[in-house]
Order: sequence, then structure tokens, then C-alpha cells
Amino acid sequence: MANEIYVAKVTDGVVVETFFIDSAYFNELGDGYITAGKQVAIGDRYTPEQGFVSLKPKNAPDNVDYDSVPPMPAPSFDGETFSLNPRTMAWESDQMNALRRERDRLLAESDFSQMPDFPDSAYKTAMAEYRQVLRNLPQAYALNPHEVNFPALPQSFDY
Repeated sequence: MANEIYVAKVTDGVVVETFFIDSAYFNELGDGYITAGKQVAIGDRYTPEQGFVSLKPKNAPDNVDYDSVPPMPAPSFDGETFSLNPRTMAWESDQMNALRRERDRLLAESDFSQMPDFPDSAYKTAMAEYRQVLRNLPQAYALNPHEVNFPALPQSFDY
């Protein structure tokens, strides 16, 4: 990549595409393309007066000091995108957040099986194992959450 530069396509002040291009062809691009001096993502805003792409994501709150935002992490897998969590001021993987939301939903739906008044049975044991597999999903699929295989819900009530 020695002869390539990182380029962002900007439309209406927002990054709509990013890519690398051979530096010899950069000058052939029309208006709306800029060189990005740091990691940028689709949705970041371009500030012409300052001459760089800001870290303030599109539709982000205005009351946050985006100058103190850490750099966006490099993707761990193809197609990974990030969103800034304004509460924690940390970048979060959109795909991993989707995986966790689904995992949390499945855990909540199976909470009943682990209540103290639920009868001890093979089903209760199977549900405990199912729930442990759900808890382990973020670590197991950290590099490919788009390929996650959620476990099957145990079906038999044999108590």
C-alpha cells in the first residue's frame, strides 16, 4: 500500500464511502473526495474549515466533546462497522451489539427455567447448558458475529 492513499467520498458533509486508491489516480477524482488523515467510517462528518473528517458520527448529540474520542478501532472482520456510544465514549461494533441483543433476548425468554421454584429435571439441566452456550457466544464469534449459530432451545419437559 506504499503508493495508495486512504480516500473518503463526502456527500452533503457526510462520509458515504471509504477506500484506498493509487495516489496517481487521486487527482482524477472529482469534487466530493478527500484524503482522510485518520481512520474514518461511513457516517462521519467532514468539516471543510478544519480540513479533516471529524470523529462526530452522523446524528450524534452535540453536547459531547468529540475531540476526546479515541480513534475508531480497525475492523476485526470484513464488513464490521462501529458506532460511538456517547455514554461510555467508546466505539462499539454494530454486529457484536446485534449479537448481544439477540443473545440477551433469548436469555430473558429462558429465565423461567432457572427460578428456584422450577422443578429440578433433565430439562432444567439442559436449559442451564443452553444458557451457558448463549453467554459464551460473544467470545466464540468475536471475529465473525455475522456467522453466529444460535443454539437450539431444549424442547422436552420430562419432569
